[in-house]
Amino acid sequence: MVIKLTEKEEKARSMLCLPLDNLKNSMEIQDRIIEQKDYVELFKIGKGTFTRCGLQSLILSRNYNVEAFLDLKYFDIPNTVMDAAEAATEHEVNMFNVHALGGLEMMKAAVEGVRKASEEYGKRKPKILGVTILTSIDQKIMNEQLRIPGTVQD
Repeated sequence: MVIKLTEKEEKARSMLCLPLDNLKNSMEIQDRIIEQKDYVELFKIGKGTFTRCGLQSLILSRNYNVEAFLDLKYFDIPNTVMDAAEAATEHEVNMFNVHALGGLEMMKAAVEGVRKASEEYGKRKPKILGVTILTSIDQKIMNEQLRIPGTVQD
């Protein structure tokens, strides 16, 4: 059944991102995508789902013509992040993220990995999001454990 959305509903659909979290296998991913693809354009694939289902989670998003946000928060040496960014681009994700605490060189390496894959394989360039601090980090943890001065809000 094809669902016809109003203009406002289409706009809302383009602004939503549905997490594919806590799913145990590819069938659950497929069922969630089929159930929601008419209402949601972008699906977030996090560490748990990706670790359980791997590339199949990205393949399913392509098979059902929806966008994938690969939420793995790359945080490693620049060369490794460059390779991961290149791979994410090859798999045609809409966006992925890096952890900004990895530093400027690491973030530049992510951009370079995207550029390389985009040019070499003719793939579109995904958006790269920078995660500055995790939502689970409060003021005390940031200042005392991580020894980062300032406020979380800053």
